[in-house]
Amino acid sequence: MAIAKKGKQIGEETKKKLICISCGCGVQNNFNATKDEYHKFFNKIPYCKDCVKSIYKGYLVKYNGNTNLAIYFTCRKIDIPYIHQAYLAAMKESQNENSVLNGEENLLPIYLKNLAFADKNGWGSSFDDSQGENNIEGLSNYDVYTKIKRPKKVAGELGDDDNYEDIEFSTAYLQSVWGRFDNDDLAYLQNEYMDWESKLGQIDTKDIDIIVRQICYQTLDINKARENGEDVTKKLNALTSLMNNGGLLEKQNRAVQNSKCVGQRIEDIETFRPVKKADPELADVDNVNLLFDAFAGCTARALGKNNKYVEKFEKEFEPWSIDIIEKGKAQLLGTESDEECQSQTKSQSED
Repeated sequence: MAIAKKGKQIGEETKKKLICISCGCGVQNNFNATKDEYHKFFNKIPYCKDCVKSIYKGYLVKYNGNTNLAIYFTCRKIDIPYIHQAYLAAMKESQNENSVLNGEENLLPIYLKNLAFADKNGWGSSFDDSQGENNIEGLSNYDVYTKIKRPKKVAGELGDDDNYEDIEFSTAYLQSVWGRFDNDDLAYLQNEYMDWESKLGQIDTKDIDIIVRQICYQTLDINKARENGEDVTKKLNALTSLMNNGGLLEKQNRAVQNSKCVGQRIEDIETFRPVKKADPELADVDNVNLLFDAFAGCTARALGKNNKYVEKFEKEFEPWSIDIIEKGKAQLLGTESDEECQSQTKSQSED
C-alpha cells in the first residue's frame, strides 16, 4: 500500500473513504460538510449524521432539555462554530408552522443548514471561531468544579467573609451522587448533606444516608417552590415526616448531648471565644524560637555580622557569658575590679 510523503497529496487510487469515528458508518453522503483546515482531507465532520443527532440528544438529556446548551456542547464535540445568531434563527424557523423543518426535533438540522453560510457571514469554520457564548443562559452553571462555602472552624467577627472557606468538588462526581443538577443546585444539596452530617456527628448507616439525601432533595424543592410563589404546606409535611421516620431529631439531640461534654465545648470556645493573642508564657513553651535565635545569632556573630539575631543572642546568654579578653587584661595588668579585691579581703579577714 502506497503511503504519501509529507507535503504530497495521496492519489485517487489510494484515497480512503471516511468512516465515522463513533459507529464505523462508511456511507459518504451521511456526513455533514466542514471547511475547517484540519479536516481538509475529507472536508467532512468525522461523525456521521446519525451520531451527531445522538450526541445532541445526549446533551439534551444531560442539561434537562436546555436546547441552547445542547447545541453549544454538540458544536464543541464535533468541532464546528457555535454562533448564537444562527441558533436564534434556527429556533425561530423550528417554531414557524409554515416551515418544512417545523418542530423542536429539527432544531439541530436547521442549525447545521444555517452554518452552510458561515463563510459568507464570517462565522469561521471551527469551534474556536464561536461567537455569542456569553448570551447562553445557564452556561456558567455547568462548570467543571462546584464550589461550596462552609463556615470555618474558628470564626472571627460576625458577617466577615473570612469566616467561610470554599471547598471544591468535581461537578461530575456530584452529579453521579445527586443527579443531573446544575452547579448551584449541586452546591446546595451537598452543603445541606454536610450540614446534617455535622449536626448528627456522623452518617454511618445506609438507611440514615438515604433519608438525609431525601431531606436534602425536599428542602431544595421547598426553596424553589417558595421562589415561584407556590404553596409549600404539603412539601413541609413531607419533610417533617421524613425527619420523624428517620428519627433524625432524636439522633441530633443525642449527638448534641454526647458532644457537649468535651467536643462541643471545645468547638464553642474555638468558635465564640477564640484566642486573639497567645499568652507570653505559653507562646514558646518548647523554646523553639530561642533555639532559632541562638543558632542564627551565634552563626552571625561568628561571621562578623551585626544584626538583630546577634543582639538577641547576646542579651539572652549574657548571664552565662564571660568576656575572656577583658578578664585576661585585668589579670595581666593587676587591675582587678574593686569588688573582687574587697571580696578577697573580706574572705581573708573571716579566715
